[in-house]
Amino acid sequence: MRRLLHVLTHNWKLKLLAALLAMLLWVVVSAEQETARWVEVPVQVQVRDPRWELLGRSSVSRADVLFVGPGREVVELAIDQPVLQLSVLEVEDSVQSFLLEPQMVRVPGGLAVRARDVRPGEVRLQFRRLASRDVPVRPQVARGPAPGRALAEPLQVRPATVRVRGPVGQIERLRDVPTVALDLSNEDSTFRRMVRLDRERLGGLRLETGFAEVSGRVEPLVERVLPDRPVLLPAGLQAQPATVDVRLRGTRGLLAALALDTLRLEVTAAEVPDSIPAGGVMVPLRVRGLPRGVSAATTPPAVRLLATAALPPPAPSAQPEPEPATPPEAP
Repeated sequence: MRRLLHVLTHNWKLKLLAALLAMLLWVVVSAEQETARWVEVPVQVQVRDPRWELLGRSSVSRADVLFVGPGREVVELAIDQPVLQLSVLEVEDSVQSFLLEPQMVRVPGGLAVRARDVRPGEVRLQFRRLASRDVPVRPQVARGPAPGRALAEPLQVRPATVRVRGPVGQIERLRDVPTVALDLSNEDSTFRRMVRLDRERLGGLRLETGFAEVSGRVEPLVERVLPDRPVLLPAGLQAQPATVDVRLRGTRGLLAALALDTLRLEVTAAEVPDSIPAGGVMVPLRVRGLPRGVSAATTPPAVRLLATAALPPPAPSAQPEPEPATPPEAP
């Protein structure tokens, strides 16, 4: 026993150093030896078919990959995690299965390891069909021009349309793409603004561009009076008065460009009662043919409607009495 203890303790420092060197040599050698190890990696799906998009998550979000390489570098995979990238070039159906293969694994640069096997070996994906079309851009106004002013013409927007891409059903229901709401209360002349398109109302649809230029011109409001405009009525009716004055209100440019022959003062058939009393009935007048941005009021605002049959017959014109015949002279 003493001899064994003497052997262990004699030159113990040298013996401990030798043991540490042997252990270090074993670690170095085993780190360079080829090792196989299963490592869990994330699965990333890239859909390159523009007609489809991935719907929800795949049936497999992570996969186990068997890596082979130097033991030291296989251990490093826990820090620099590889990724399995599945690139879908063409989709044939809304539900489709794809193989997961070792060559799809992307190993971080500098590591001399390789993927040898993947499990599971298949993933099932769901897709949604996509479409795209050009949709009109609609300028949206939250506050109009200040009192006494108005837009001289409809707002102009560039581009007039924008390409929208997304699920087929949503694209078919989309009528226009609005801009964010504009405040025109401080405008008093020509203006031009770059505004964002309102993506929040598009339900995730993708736009070719996110901005549009909106321009317009604000002018003071003026009035113009058109006297003695005739009232148009359905057949068999007569209005009292038969003509009224029309007061138009709009910008100078709009009123100057107004075609007077397009204006009509009328009482529509829907406003005519089934039975008109002998004294007539008051009905409002409608001004038709006004361009956008022009308002109108009539004086008076209503007329008395009479049935033609109820009007008194015209007084007979006075006829000269016939002169008495002159008797023939006596022979």
